[in-house]
This record gives sequence, structure tokens and C-alpha cells, in this order.
Amino acid sequence: MNKLSAFLVILWWAVTITIGFIVVPLLFKLLPSPALAGNTAAIFFKLVNYLTIFIAAMLLLLKLSQNKTESAILVIAIISAAFSEFIAGPNIIARNNLALWHGLASLAYVVMALSACYWLYK
Repeated sequence: MNKLSAFLVILWWAVTITIGFIVVPLLFKLLPSPALAGNTAAIFFKLVNYLTIFIAAMLLLLKLSQNKTESAILVIAIISAAFSEFIAGPNIIARNNLALWHGLASLAYVVMALSACYWLYK
């Protein structure tokens, strides 16, 4: 892995873990209303989604995946981020079956985080 790809993987992992498991829980604890925390969290999740799509695509383009399993992990991360951003996110904002879409978006986030962890420790 060259320096650029190592930087991208570290950035992906650090941002995903920091936002999802530190920043967003703090928003709900510190901000005065859940609505404000949710709206602010949505901005951070948008950043993570686009960052995941960009970095996973770059890793695929740089041909860093040595086998089909590694390529599949990157593709699954891209699909999870796209699902979260373009399908689950709009349904959460519209408050359509909020528990279902929030749960699916959380699952997609865990998949993104695990993908980043895999590449960090690869």
C-alpha cells in the first residue's frame, strides 16, 4: 500500500469511527433537542457517506484489492453508503417508518465502519 492509499484508509477509518461513535452520540447528549441533534447528525452522516463512496472507489481504482473478497468489501461499503445517503436518509428525514429506516441506516453504517476497519488492519 502506497502513502496515498494508506492516508485514505486512515482518514476513512478515523472519520467513520469518530463521527459515528463519538460525535453523534455527543450531539444527542449535549444539544437542547433531539430534532436539532438529528439534523446536525444528518450533516455528519452525509460527510461519512460521500467519504466512504470516494475512498472505496479510489481504492478500487488504485487496484489495491488483491482478490475478489477485498474488492467485494469495497463494493459493499459503496453500496451501504449509497443506500444510507439516497434511500434510508430521505426516508428518515420524511419520518416514513422512522424505526425501520433508522435501523437499516445504522446497519449500513456498521458495514461501512467494519469495511474501513478491515482495510486499516489489512
